[in-house]
Amino acid sequence: MSTRSTVGIKSGNGFTAIYIHYDGYPEHMLANLPNNMSDISDMIFQGSGSALEDGVVIKNVDDYEGPKEYHSKFNWLDSMKQSWCDWYYLWDEENEKWEYGKL
Repeated sequence: MSTRSTVGIKSGNGFTAIYIHYDGYPEHMLANLPNNMSDISDMIFQGSGSALEDGVVIKNVDDYEGPKEYHSKFNWLDSMKQSWCDWYYLWDEENEKWEYGKL
């Protein structure tokens, strides 16, 4: 069984996010998410994938999409919850840390 997650950043008037299929639990994700905006942007723009290792999105199949744009945090998290995501991770640029929670 997969622990699905979504990773996002605040962008423009909304949020940009990707989907990660495996190992979305905090112990794994927080150890593998980058901690500066440049690396985080690079990771997000790799698009969705199977897993995340050291800030690199691992893609095991070719059908994963690029990042998606959402108008609000609610729209993003509601959409991901309906897609069976278990966890979300949002970069808090002001405090330079990851906000995360169970969906």
